[in-house]
Amino acid sequence: MDEILNQENVETVEEEVQNTETLEDKEVAEEVASEEATIDAQEEAIGENAEISEEPASEEIQEEVATEEAISEEVIEEVAETQEESAEETQDGEDGDEESDDNDEEPEEDKSKQAFKLTLPENYDEICQVICTKRGRKLIYKPNEVLFEGSYKVLGTDKKNEEGIKVKDILDAEIKEGLKQGYLDKFDGLKTSEIKEEYENDIVYELAEQEFRKMGIVLDNGKLKVYVYDWDRKGMHHIGFIDENEASETVKYFEDKENYSFDICGIITGGKGKRVTKDEKGKIKITKEKGDPIGVELDVTIIKRKD
Repeated sequence: MDEILNQENVETVEEEVQNTETLEDKEVAEEVASEEATIDAQEEAIGENAEISEEPASEEIQEEVATEEAISEEVIEEVAETQEESAEETQDGEDGDEESDDNDEEPEEDKSKQAFKLTLPENYDEICQVICTKRGRKLIYKPNEVLFEGSYKVLGTDKKNEEGIKVKDILDAEIKEGLKQGYLDKFDGLKTSEIKEEYENDIVYELAEQEFRKMGIVLDNGKLKVYVYDWDRKGMHHIGFIDENEASETVKYFEDKENYSFDICGIITGGKGKRVTKDEKGKIKITKEKGDPIGVELDVTIIKRKD
């Protein structure tokens, strides 16, 4: 009987131990599972946060790169457009110049705005055959060799020449070219201090008393036509005439021009000037003078032919 009770107690204890171990194992397993679940949840949360933080950053970088590329493309397009516009303007300017040179049927208003250009007279070859002028670059002679000399004002410089061209335009163009090439010099190159000293209580003209490089005279039906040459001495232009009555003594030489040499100088007259005045206190003042229109005076010397 006692053995049976003991055996039952043993079995009861074993069952309790097994139950206890089972409960403990379950609790441990549940704790482990709970911890693993917590860890997994944390890892998932961390992963999600990482993905969330990485995706916007990546998207922001991509957007910045795209923005920079778009700006670069806009800058390139603007530069290209600017270059194209400049090229078109340059081409338009060149085309306009060509049109202004080639178009012979321009309106009068456009022609008046164009710069005056010297052109050879239509009868240039004929003039070359009959003009009386210095044949070479130099003509050296002694005073006792002079057969005739005189000074004459060129008339008609305020009108149009035989080709219908304003003589003023011809003279202005020649003077401009003479200044450019250095054959002429305003106020003879004098400084203001020198002008004050040399022209006290007097007027000094901008170009007066300076000379054109070469002049010529043509006897045409009793008229003595005057021509001014270009500075390269190749072309000439009619600018007026001299009074044949005053120069009647010269006619016989012009009629027999092959036997004589002609030294004809064209002196510039008129034009702008400066007036120098000195007051009682010794103060010197310079005022601008409009002066007379530009004109020409001829000094004519004739000798037996030497050139």
